[in-house]
Amino acid sequence: MSLALDQVINKALASHNSGDLIEAEKLYITILQHLPRHSSVNYNLGLIKTSTDEPKTALPYFKVALEENPNNEIFWVSYVQSLIKANQITRAKKYLKRAMKHGVSEENISHIRGQITNAIKVRSLARSNTSSHPPDIQLAKMFASFNSGDLRA
Repeated sequence: MSLALDQVINKALASHNSGDLIEAEKLYITILQHLPRHSSVNYNLGLIKTSTDEPKTALPYFKVALEENPNNEIFWVSYVQSLIKANQITRAKKYLKRAMKHGVSEENISHIRGQITNAIKVRSLARSNTSSHPPDIQLAKMFASFNSGDLRA
């Protein structure tokens, strides 16, 4: 790696650490134009995407980081958690099994299992709430009728 590229990486990390995510993102993207498979740069860009966009946009970056460094526990944890946040529960379960095979700690595995369970519960509640309650427009009409004294159903 060239000295100039090392300097850009250091500048990107400094921007990221100081909270200047816009500058860090620009620098990370520049670096990836020259080193598209750089695991740490992909991971850090995934972190920025997770914090500023939909988690789905972080997935490709975390995946490359994992492919390049499959023994990095934090890469596994971040990827699976982003899958959960992106509501890709089936994929999250699949990658959690892979993470276990790559030696991710039982503490992290347990924590992620809890996140998957919670995501499934939330999805189930959301489905049951939308199917058992009248639409907002229907409720608004009912309240308007009630408030006007029109008690006909």
